[in-house]
Amino acid sequence: MKIPNQKAFNYRAFVSIGLFFTLIILFLTAVLIQFFENDPDSLEMHISVSCHALAGILFIILNIIHLKLNWQAMKIYMKEKSGISKEAIYAILSIISFILLGTFVVYLILGG
Repeated sequence: MKIPNQKAFNYRAFVSIGLFFTLIILFLTAVLIQFFENDPDSLEMHISVSCHALAGILFIILNIIHLKLNWQAMKIYMKEKSGISKEAIYAILSIISFILLGTFVVYLILGG
């Protein structure tokens, strides 16, 4: 018997919430890996690395699904009548700048 007012499963909400919680797990396990890095053979280190790797794989899968579910919106965000939108350009430049600057700073800190 079907309930007449029952809503269909919302895949977008499921994927978005999954991405959020997977990101939290990635963050927490990355911190744990830093705590246990001095004892690489400990059980805690193996569990942290395993959880981090599995959460990373799940994060990639959920991101691909998220992209597929929101592809039309992404195309609209990235395109304007005159070409690529300024938001897309700013996002790309911000990410590249952050990675380059972060890599340089880490290189300096580690004594490069």
